[in-house]
Amino acid sequence: MSLRVDEAESTDTFHVSGRGELHLSILIEKMRREGYEFQVSKPKVIFRNIKEEKC
Repeated sequence: MSLRVDEAESTDTFHVSGRGELHLSILIEKMRREGYEFQVSKPKVIFRNIKEEKC
């Protein structure tokens, strides 16, 4: 799946992971058009080390 939603520590918070900032901004815009109200924080990039190289 290209999007992943995980519950956070608090009951009203979720972490949404996607393929990139544009992918997430499209999701946010679609949800706002459908009437959802929510707060969004700045996206965070997750780096992984593969064979000692930062990816």
